[in-house]
Amino acid sequence: MISILIQLRSMQLYAHHAHNLCARIVFMQDHEFFGDAYGVYETDYDGVIERIIGTKGDDGLELSSILLAVSSKLKEPMIGVKENKVFYTKLLSMENELRILIGQEIKAGVSEGTRQMLGDICDRSEVRCYKIQQRLK
Repeated sequence: MISILIQLRSMQLYAHHAHNLCARIVFMQDHEFFGDAYGVYETDYDGVIERIIGTKGDDGLELSSILLAVSSKLKEPMIGVKENKVFYTKLLSMENELRILIGQEIKAGVSEGTRQMLGDICDRSEVRCYKIQQRLK
């Protein structure tokens, strides 16, 4: 579940940064979407980390290791982006990766409660993907 945790934190930071940098004619809609997204990612991150601690303890939750892994996922520069579609395209890719990680975790075997929690995260991800795909058209 650590990989899901890292993915959610990466997505939260990316969406927050996109929220701050988005511009152009559809600023308000994009600004609102990214603002909502980073809030949801933060909530999901909190739920996952609390589930990890509650079921497995806090071993492996070294902040510096998590931050290093998050940093490696956010290597692409965002400065100078002129089209908000760049942010959406990257976030769509990150959403797809999140659902893959969740699928792998469920297949590896988790409790029913954890499966439900991850399924809920997946469900919200699919809705966001639909919205992103509509925005990219």
